[in-house]
Amino acid sequence: MRFLSIELEKCENVKLSSIENFKQYGTGLHLFRHSFATLVYAESRDIVLTSRALGHQSLSSTKIYIHTAQEYNKQVASIFDNLLSE
Repeated sequence: MRFLSIELEKCENVKLSSIENFKQYGTGLHLFRHSFATLVYAESRDIVLTSRALGHQSLSSTKIYIHTAQEYNKQVASIFDNLLSE
């Protein structure tokens, strides 16, 4: 069983290595936690709801998790601005 988990971890690391800045978030369940937080925040736009869903005591912890969603929104806004200025 240990062999299987080692092999799965290798596969996961190969897939994740192609994602920019993947080491910032780690791998495995912690990466899933970041994805969950990003998706909850993207749908709700409610940092308090997202924080409670993650079980955080502090909103500052949640802000770390939703950073990705905010960066994505900045990129989309920039692209939209460029399209309007053409």
